[in-house]
Amino acid sequence: MRLTELTIENYGCYDRRTLALPEEAGLTLLYGPNEAGKSTCLEAISDFFFTIPKTTPRGNLFGYDGMRLAAAMRTADGKLTTLRRRKGNGKTLIDADGNALDETALAPILGAITRERFATLFGLDHESLRVGGDRLLQAEGDIGRLIVEAGGGLRTLVQRLDTIDAEANTLFAKTRAGSRAFYQGLSAFETADKFVRANQLSRDTFEQTRKAAEKSAKAAESLRQERREIATVLAGLERTVRVAPHLREREQLIEELASYDAASAYVDTFSARSRIVLGKAKDAAEALETAVQRRDKLTARITGLDVSQPLAAAEKDVRTLSEQALHVAKARENRPNRHREIDEGEAQLANLRRMLGVGHD
Repeated sequence: MRLTELTIENYGCYDRRTLALPEEAGLTLLYGPNEAGKSTCLEAISDFFFTIPKTTPRGNLFGYDGMRLAAAMRTADGKLTTLRRRKGNGKTLIDADGNALDETALAPILGAITRERFATLFGLDHESLRVGGDRLLQAEGDIGRLIVEAGGGLRTLVQRLDTIDAEANTLFAKTRAGSRAFYQGLSAFETADKFVRANQLSRDTFEQTRKAAEKSAKAAESLRQERREIATVLAGLERTVRVAPHLREREQLIEELASYDAASAYVDTFSARSRIVLGKAKDAAEALETAVQRRDKLTARITGLDVSQPLAAAEKDVRTLSEQALHVAKARENRPNRHREIDEGEAQLANLRRMLGVGHD
């Protein structure tokens, strides 16, 4: 079997990544800097063949629900098979048409290979090579070292390894010691790693938080709209309270007006004429008030006069003399007019004498 294509979705640091492997190559080499995703691809191949573990850390970023792995494989008979794997329980293997398959569908491809044997045969990485080398050197005392020396006379390499071990012993020991620089750095790293894991935001958490924020925003907008509607209703009620007395007065006037339905209709000028009459009535009332005040003053003055009885008895004569005095005063006022009329008459007579030739006498 040869793996020709690997597709990763929401797995590790990839939202989607397709890796095409050439079929004609005898050996395919994947290389890249640290954290480029080499180990992620290797673990994805293992999870595709042997199911995605329940608590895999590869779902911390995008969540578990969307994790998908797909692989295209060409078997020894030349047949191309494409299968997909999802994260979940039960039948997680799916064919190209979306049908769930049993794990036995991979039996012709994997044979008796288990996840552990697959990791041993095909999952070697830098760390596993180092651990294997250390085990080889430490096996049966110095047997591993002798094997290395016998394999090529690499005594110099063994001496160099002894020197490296001595230097490493100054940094760390087999038992954890707080005074060694390595363990101090390791403690700092573990503390930082715990802090990062505790504060890491997964995609699921982010989506839940985003949806909760959107729901809260909608609820807040709904409350603001409800508040505006309540404010509108409240303003209407306040206006009603202000105009309620006027409305009651209007209703009373309407009821009183209804009692005049039987009255005859007024002419169009009634209103203007009524205002004029009311104005005159007001003026007459003011004039009457003034006359009454004047009368009261005169009455008071008359009451205060001390008139002798002979003078009161001669009232008629006094009145007659008063009238005659008025006529005399008027005649005196008209005297210049009379003189002017006499002068004009004499002038006219003089003209007539001249015209008639009559003397002055």
